[in-house]
Amino acid sequence: MKKDFEITGFGMLKQIAENHQKAGVIFPSDEFILERLRSLATFFEANGLSTRKLLDANGEISREFSLRSSDLTDLGMKVLRKGYKPWMRNSMKRSPDDVSAMTKALIHETT
Repeated sequence: MKKDFEITGFGMLKQIAENHQKAGVIFPSDEFILERLRSLATFFEANGLSTRKLLDANGEISREFSLRSSDLTDLGMKVLRKGYKPWMRNSMKRSPDDVSAMTKALIHETT
């Protein structure tokens, strides 16, 4: 049995944002963080890489959102491992709905 662990979530990213702000680095707003996570969840759902529904009935997520390893298929975890760091690295530079790093990882894992 694989160990279930938190990959990312609003609380985790909010804590990172607060730590950056204490160090004098500007980090995105709560709304930006939520939009970024919604885009990630949408990507995994739309590509059949999630094991459960990640978005609510309105296609949104809440501040309680947490993406766990058990929420992703095996392929979803492979895509995440390949694309997560580039996705995070680009989070300040691009639109919150930019999942191009994940798309590239998916293409890499399926070709």
